[in-house]
Amino acid sequence: MPLQISIDKTLVWDRQQTQMVIRHKVLVCLRGTQGHVYAQAGPLYVQTAQETVEAVHLLRARLLRALPGHTKPG
Repeated sequence: MPLQISIDKTLVWDRQQTQMVIRHKVLVCLRGTQGHVYAQAGPLYVQTAQETVEAVHLLRARLLRALPGHTKPG
């Protein structure tokens, strides 16, 4: 089953700046062959390209750990 990474621009309220700011919403989904979503991790809201890469890695790891049959090492 393929993982789908979705990154969309969105407006969110920034409490420190007390205004709406543009952020990237990152979602990672596990999709079946018919397009059904079996599991989803996220969203995380990020600002920079480096944060986007880190968010994708983090959400992918969370999603894979949450799958049935996943065994923890050790």
